[in-house]
Amino acid sequence: SRLPNYYGIAIDSSSSNTIGGTTSALRNIISGNSYAGIAINNNLSHDNSIIGNYFGINVNGNLRTDTISNYYGIAIYDSYNNIIGGSTSGERNIFSGNIDAGISISGTNAKNNSIKGNYIGTNIGGTDSIPNASGILISGSSGNNIGGSVAGEGNLISGNSLGGIVLIYSGTRANVIKGNLIGTDFQGSQILSNHTGICVKSNANSNIIGGQTQTERNIISGNIEIGVSVEASDSNVVKGNYIGPDISGLLPMKLSNDSFIQSNGLLFNSNSKYNIAGGYNPGEGNVISGNKVYGYVLYGNSSYNQTIGNYIGVDASGNNSMPNATGICIDGGCNHNPIFNNVLSGNLAYGIFAVTTGSDYNQIAGNKIGTNASGTSPVPNQIGVLLGGGAKYNTVGGNTSQDRNIISGNLFEGVTIADIYTSFNEVKGNYIGTDINGSSPLPNQNGISLTTNPHNNNIENNVVSGNYDVGIIIYEYSDSNTFYSNKIGVAPDGVSPLSNGSAGIVIATGSKYNTIGMSGKGNIIANNNTAGIAVMDTNTIYNTFSENIIYNH
Repeated sequence: SRLPNYYGIAIDSSSSNTIGGTTSALRNIISGNSYAGIAINNNLSHDNSIIGNYFGINVNGNLRTDTISNYYGIAIYDSYNNIIGGSTSGERNIFSGNIDAGISISGTNAKNNSIKGNYIGTNIGGTDSIPNASGILISGSSGNNIGGSVAGEGNLISGNSLGGIVLIYSGTRANVIKGNLIGTDFQGSQILSNHTGICVKSNANSNIIGGQTQTERNIISGNIEIGVSVEASDSNVVKGNYIGPDISGLLPMKLSNDSFIQSNGLLFNSNSKYNIAGGYNPGEGNVISGNKVYGYVLYGNSSYNQTIGNYIGVDASGNNSMPNATGICIDGGCNHNPIFNNVLSGNLAYGIFAVTTGSDYNQIAGNKIGTNASGTSPVPNQIGVLLGGGAKYNTVGGNTSQDRNIISGNLFEGVTIADIYTSFNEVKGNYIGTDINGSSPLPNQNGISLTTNPHNNNIENNVVSGNYDVGIIIYEYSDSNTFYSNKIGVAPDGVSPLSNGSAGIVIATGSKYNTIGMSGKGNIIANNNTAGIAVMDTNTIYNTFSENIIYNH
């Protein structure tokens, strides 16, 4: 029963103390205190070790009824070099059932504290939840480590009512979170949800979540709302994690009714800038798959964030679908975000969409969209890429072979550009409907469609071949768009047949003033199974066809 002190143990201006031990005989039960089980205060308190104790639970620690809450399990203020836990089971602390956070670290001098090998929010077996409000809360402190690179140093941070880990406010920077299980049981295969896995917010900048190696990978799965949320914070790096899958990377975290639980995988929101998801080096890409709604969301005027080398909608092998509803959502005025070298496949709706006014100047380049990681087999989305809702000045592809997207194998369109204010976007240099070499078909239903009044978009220098139906459809009052130097029905060499199943280009339902070819930029439209270009109805007028090579239909 609860017989509270204000602090269970207070360390003030004292260093190199050890609280607890590696056997049950040395274990302290530090529970029921009004403020903190252990309080470590000021920068004269440092290099203390906290091992093998129970915080917030009784000696049994198996059931939710076994709680004897502290407000905080441990509260560290302006103290540095403290170690909480260790790499062995004997050194493990249990922080569960506390009213606010299991562990709170605050103050500018609270640096280089290590939290490793603990169970935070679970029972002593790591099989069920005994929630804290938040697992770990770091506020205004820098250079702390949660988890580690050595086997056994990762924490189990699951079952908490709010965030598993919360990094908040200015000065919360250069903290490293790696090797942890966040939202799962101790084996990384069953669900013990936090509400949010990791929350980084309010100018918590330049923190690192994950790493390049298997032991540095966080498993951030089975959480209710979101795996990782970054809001109003800059220059954080999220790399090498599994966000949605279980510890194997091959299976999603599902409820007993076979439905996914984690709503969204990764979010950059509220003017967040210069954050990185993934990376160019081996092992830095995240697997962001098996989430109920979005794998990855850019929202709220977030800009200059990089998305590099991730698997989004496929498992860790890159060969099998592990769907999100949509892979990447760019919305709410997010701009200047590069999306490079990802696999965006296997999602139930879109591989990627950029929508709404202000979602401008994003570049989507070097990705596999609708194929496996090698670009040789289909792993379909419904639609590969959607630009809509007034998004402008976005680029799908680019001028070099490194910029080329492989947008193939999707159930419906490879690329769709839609809506009245969606304009001045470019789709250039891609393979749409072929494998990575451009030599064999990996069909979308249709290659590219423009629909519902988009205008002044440019489609240039793509190979749009091998699709089941039409190469390019221009319909529903799509006006003043340009189509230059594309190869439609042929391979990249411009000669070898690679037919679309119907027409090369269809223009219909009142579409006007579109330009198909111009001097020095004619399209090659050959070998398609009906017409090269089909102009379908009496309201489809004022379109221009110049300097195209059209044959063998």
